[in-house]
Amino acid sequence: MSQSRPDAPAFESSALAEAYFYEAFANIDVQGMSEVWLSSDAAYCIHPNGRPLLGFQAVQESWRAMFSGGQPVTLFYRVVTKQVNDGMAIHLVEEELSAADGSRRGLITATNCYLKTERGWRLFSHHGSPMIVPEQSQAETSARIH
Repeated sequence: MSQSRPDAPAFESSALAEAYFYEAFANIDVQGMSEVWLSSDAAYCIHPNGRPLLGFQAVQESWRAMFSGGQPVTLFYRVVTKQVNDGMAIHLVEEELSAADGSRRGLITATNCYLKTERGWRLFSHHGSPMIVPEQSQAETSARIH
């Protein structure tokens, strides 16, 4: 099983791999996206409201299709929590994507899983899900009178 491409950067931590992933995402950088992923049939990705994409090739084709004709987005991400042990890291992340005009395009909760390889840390699983933000109810926004 190939762990990473020989020409890809060696990420010394899962945090560095994650920063690279989000930079590639924000800049619609297909090459950068392919460098951060584990080059293996074990890689998988589930985009928000999407079906599981299994294997490096399927994952890369999905990013290529998503980036084609696109404009870079403003992307903020915040690591909510992470667990790192000897060879695996799991990051729970909140993502906020905005279009060039400033309009919000998405609020996503994602789980990113990284594997430590001989060439550094690699993303092997990204599962994004739309974040449900409850609207304030009428009772919460109005003064209650009895």
